[in-house]
Amino acid sequence: MKLPSKIFPIEESVLIFFPIILNCLEKEKEKKIYELYQDTINFFPSTIDWMDTIAGLYAVHAINLDEEKGVLVYAL
Repeated sequence: MKLPSKIFPIEESVLIFFPIILNCLEKEKEKKIYELYQDTINFFPSTIDWMDTIAGLYAVHAINLDEEKGVLVYAL
C-alpha cells in the first residue's frame, strides 16, 4: 500500500483514491464488493491499487464488511 512519504507524494498514494470509493458508497450506503469494483475500477491504475484503497478505508473504519450480506457498508 502506497502511503504518502518522502518517496511517494500524496498524488501517488492510495489516499487520493479514497473519495472515489466513499462517494460511490455514500449514495447507496452499502454495495456488493463486485458491483463496487465494476463501478469504480476505471478510476484506478490497477486492481492492486483498488484493493489497497479498500484495505485502507477498512483500516481507518470508513467502511465495514457485512459478512452475512456480502456487502461493503459506508461507515462515516
